Amino acid sequence: SKSTIDNEGTTSEIRFLARVYKQTGTEKYKNACLKAIDLLLKSQYDNGGWPQCFGLTSGYHIHITYNDDAMIHVLQIMREIASTSGDFTFVDENYANLANKSVEKGIRCILDTQITSQGVKTAWCQQHNEKTLKPDSARAYELPSICTGESVGIVNFLLSVKNPSNEIKESINSAILWMKKSQLDGIKIVEENGDKKVVQDVNASPVWARFYELDTNKPMFVDRDGSKHYDWSEISQERRTGYAWYGSWPNTLAKMNTLPIDDTEKTTAATTTATTTSSLSKIIRGDSNNDGNVDISDVVALRRHLLNKSTYALSDEAIANSDVSGDGNGINAQDAVAIQQFIIGLTDSL
Repeated sequence: SKSTIDNEGTTSEIRFLARVYKQTGTEKYKNACLKAIDLLLKSQYDNGGWPQCFGLTSGYHIHITYNDDAMIHVLQIMREIASTSGDFTFVDENYANLANKSVEKGIRCILDTQITSQGVKTAWCQQHNEKTLKPDSARAYELPSICTGESVGIVNFLLSVKNPSNEIKESINSAILWMKKSQLDGIKIVEENGDKKVVQDVNASPVWARFYELDTNKPMFVDRDGSKHYDWSEISQERRTGYAWYGSWPNTLAKMNTLPIDDTEKTTAATTTATTTSSLSKIIRGDSNNDGNVDISDVVALRRHLLNKSTYALSDEAIANSDVSGDGNGINAQDAVAIQQFIIGLTDSL
């Protein structure tokens, strides 16, 4: 068997070892953790991507893998290592620098693999060829396509980048516009007698297909024999019920406004920073990440902080910015909701 980043493999073990070392100070846990980090650093392709499994030379497992957020999990842990925060305060400057460069390369890969269809940037496939960077196949029923769920994970990661370049913003905006365009209204998925089917319902919440055809943007469904269909009912019951063909993954992102582009900035290669403080000196209500703007990345920053305050620390100023619901009673989930409602236009002020 080979090491993998699928299903949070390797990254979850790294987190566990780091946490145990921090609590016990036992060197063997630190050494094992660093060994696993070395594996991730060594296994990153020159183009910035990671394979699903390490040590293989053929098959879909060597493709750059976004499926199930595999590569995003690696980038998240690399960013924490780069900032020597949370459970990774023990890493030295050399590891922090290597991790920061790794994140920069990973973001470059994300930008370079974004799919262009008919001259317009869209989103991403579950896996991309490790050499050409083009969308590629995995299992027989996972053909090259534009994939909704994985693209949501990628966009949310890009939204969390501090001080994003115009290139990153443009990538986010293109993906959000594609998600808006690809929304399916007036249908819902129902289960009946051990099967699933699509029914018409004008009151149904929007849904998205898992896969969209590259050139036509049509929802597509694939059977175990690799045959492609545009009607979900045409594939076998086993595949119809055994795979998530529809979902609401982009629901929040599709409600977002696109990010403003800085006309004074010349678009450059993607960059990232591991700092969690800011030089801003005045309160900007809703600006949870202290970048001077209020957008969905602030909601992401605040929710992460509420889930894990040590790993996703906020400065005192950022906390003050975030306290928008029931002023002065401390930050909580209601503040994140209030900021999000403001961003999508449900409220006029914070």
